[in-house]
Amino acid sequence: MPNSATAQLMGHLGQDPELKYSQAGTAFAKGTIAIKTGYGERSVTTWWSYTIFGKKAELLADWASKGQAVLLIGTPYLEEWQAKDGTTQKTAKLDVNDFTVINDKSHASPPSGTRAIANEPNDAIPF
Repeated sequence: MPNSATAQLMGHLGQDPELKYSQAGTAFAKGTIAIKTGYGERSVTTWWSYTIFGKKAELLADWASKGQAVLLIGTPYLEEWQAKDGTTQKTAKLDVNDFTVINDKSHASPPSGTRAIANEPNDAIPF
């Protein structure tokens, strides 16, 4: 039976996407996204690292910046690594396939090829 996983993470970028190019000329961007869950005193923020490749990496780097709300869609995984104290640590990561910029109206229109969602308050929602 085949296995797969897809995740949709909506949160705020922890820093500007770091755009680089491989030796073969392929664009890729890396960064972090903060995902807040829960409510009130039970609120928890989880930080995920992400990587995005190709033209979408260039678009994300051109359009999004630190603090920008985005929806990232991709394949989630845990990366294990050894801390200096010898303990095994895990980092939540996402290989991004697609993204949507959540427009907070302080930005102009997104570049061609991306989507934006207007972030308008809805007083009918109690949370």
